[in-house]
Amino acid sequence: MRAAAPAPEQERTEDAGSLYDSVRADLVAIAVRWLGEADAASVVDCLLRTEPGVEHYLTTINTIRQMTIPGQEGGTLLAMAREMQVFAAERLCGL
Repeated sequence: MRAAAPAPEQERTEDAGSLYDSVRADLVAIAVRWLGEADAASVVDCLLRTEPGVEHYLTTINTIRQMTIPGQEGGTLLAMAREMQVFAAERLCGL
C-alpha cells in the first residue's frame, strides 16, 4: 500500500521552511566571513532566533545593522548587513 502524497500546502510549507533554513545558514556564513567566528557570535545568535518569514529576516538584518561589536567598525557592520539584505531579498523574493 502506498502512503498518501502530502497535500500541496504541506509541500509548500516544507519547501519554504527548508529555504529559510538554507538562507539562515548562508547569512551565518556571511557574518562569520565578515567578522570572524568570535565576533560574529551575537549576529549568529540573532539570526538563529529569527522566525521564518521575509519580514522577520529583514527586521533581523536591520537590527544587525544597528549593532555595536567591540573591535569592529560601524562601516563593516553596515556593509555586511547590506550584503545580507541583498542576499536574503534575492533568495526569498519568490515566496
